[in-house]
Amino acid sequence: MKNNKFSSLQIKFSISFALVISIILLSTSIFSASSTNKAIRDIDKTIKLNKSLRAEIILKESLEELADYRELQYSAQQIARLYGWHVVLNNNEGLIVVDSNKIAVDSKGNYQTFLERFGNGKNFDTSYPIENQKKEIIGNLFIDTNPKKNQKPLSLMEYNPLVRNENGISNKISSNIKASDEYYDGIIDLVDPPLNNLKNSYQRSLIFSGIFAGLVGLLLIMYLTKKMILPIKNIRNAAVLVGDGNLSHRVPENSVDELGELSKVFNNMIKDLEQSKIVQKRLTADIAHELRTPLTNIIGYIEAYKDGIIRDEKETLNTIHEQTLHLSKLVDDLRILSIADSKELLLNKKTGNLFETVKNTHKDFYNKFKEKSITSVVKSEKKEIFLEFDETRIKQILSNLIENALIHTSKNGVIDISINTFDKKIEIQVSDNGTGIKKNDLEKIFDQFYRADISRDRSTGGTGLGLSIVKKLVEAHGGKIDVSSIENRGTSFIICLPL
Repeated sequence: MKNNKFSSLQIKFSISFALVISIILLSTSIFSASSTNKAIRDIDKTIKLNKSLRAEIILKESLEELADYRELQYSAQQIARLYGWHVVLNNNEGLIVVDSNKIAVDSKGNYQTFLERFGNGKNFDTSYPIENQKKEIIGNLFIDTNPKKNQKPLSLMEYNPLVRNENGISNKISSNIKASDEYYDGIIDLVDPPLNNLKNSYQRSLIFSGIFAGLVGLLLIMYLTKKMILPIKNIRNAAVLVGDGNLSHRVPENSVDELGELSKVFNNMIKDLEQSKIVQKRLTADIAHELRTPLTNIIGYIEAYKDGIIRDEKETLNTIHEQTLHLSKLVDDLRILSIADSKELLLNKKTGNLFETVKNTHKDFYNKFKEKSITSVVKSEKKEIFLEFDETRIKQILSNLIENALIHTSKNGVIDISINTFDKKIEIQVSDNGTGIKKNDLEKIFDQFYRADISRDRSTGGTGLGLSIVKKLVEAHGGKIDVSSIENRGTSFIICLPL
């Protein structure tokens, strides 16, 4: 199968983390932008309200002082040029008496109504009623805080109040100073700076910082995920090598986290596989050896008998029969081990007296004990120990242990069997004072075909399957078996069965 790098775990981790960070940054940006816009709108609203209130105060004070609507035109034009507004005032009759962008009266000197000049007045976003000191409404103030660019207030030179001549002196001021449009636009920027600049600046900085943080976060995530994925890649590569038959490869155990534990477990698995392969090869060789030896003997005796070299039929048949029995026992032992390994060993458990079973098995070896002048007894505090067990298999377990003890115990030796009961378990101990087992051999004593005697002499080694079968049968009963031994002083096998 073609490996797609975009489907690798590292890429998935990176994309996932990057997506999470992007969502967080995007959410933060949206929230910050929304909060900023709301704050800006509130500030802008407050500024406009304050300006409107100041304009209202100025117009009220002017009206109070001058007591003439026509005199308010000058003040309205000042306010309009200062704030960049369009200011309109009508009286309580609805006639426009002040307009900052146009002289209130027309060419004929007549006043227009608000409807005639501005229609529905939808461009004016602020309106205030004008009251006198008696709280009587004498007019309405309309303000357009954001007029179109072509709607500029009248210049102060265009002010058209009544011309008064007193003592021949005119109130008109002769001056060469004239405020230009550029100066007017500059005044607007200074007095009422556009808050959009603040918003745009903030949003740009937020976007750039978000992009920078996202890139840094992405690089950091890619580095971390690569480091995290490395043990998994090592395990994957090792699995490929193991699949190809290379069991010598090991995964580096560089971390103490879950991946480190996984590497350790994987290495143990490879080690077990390697050991199993070695055992399998050795088992195959051992089985071949165990089968070849008696078959070779049988073939040899038959050929010798056919050639007339051996004429004693009875002796020949007895030898062949003995070798055949050995083969039969070997095959039967292998069958039991195979069934036990596949967890298909069925036990015929019945409630019985374990002491009687041990005692009867011990009696079966009476003649062999006598032949070697071996002292052997069964010790137990209780004569009735009832539990569920397979009597045939328990006898097989004890027989193998006793036979093993007989092989390794010299004449006039001692083989004892003791039974001890506890709250939740029973211990059966088979002990001898024979040759014992070397310390290096103890951990392998239950391996199949393993013999402490490397010479493989049948008089001392048997088939090498007895103790393996014992362990499997004990474990099938839910118990366990241990061994302790001191070289040249004796060996003890301890069977622990649950009650």
